[in-house]
Amino acid sequence: MHCQRRPALDRRHQPGRLPARTGPDPRPVVPGPAHRSETGLLLLHDLRDLRDLHDLYLGAAGNSLYGEMLARAAQAAREERLLEPASFCHPRTLRQMRWANSPIKNQSPQILTSR
Repeated sequence: MHCQRRPALDRRHQPGRLPARTGPDPRPVVPGPAHRSETGLLLLHDLRDLRDLHDLYLGAAGNSLYGEMLARAAQAAREERLLEPASFCHPRTLRQMRWANSPIKNQSPQILTSR
């Protein structure tokens, strides 16, 4: 199951700690005026951090959905061996979603309304 095979993700994405970047950002930088201010660069960096949290949240939501479908199928087929991993991973997936959602709620109003 996903949460058993990827223990490194659990250590990297701990509450209160943002995920570390592992290389150059593949998203293109939007060209702007030559006199771009430091504030604009900080805003761009903050927006990228929000996008990373957004991607993490959506990944956890997808895993939650797959776990729920697996659990329902296991119940319908009366397969206890499939129900156990789904039941084990689902609470952790919900915790990941809550963890990613919290900084999104806190940071997005400040970032999106700054100039």
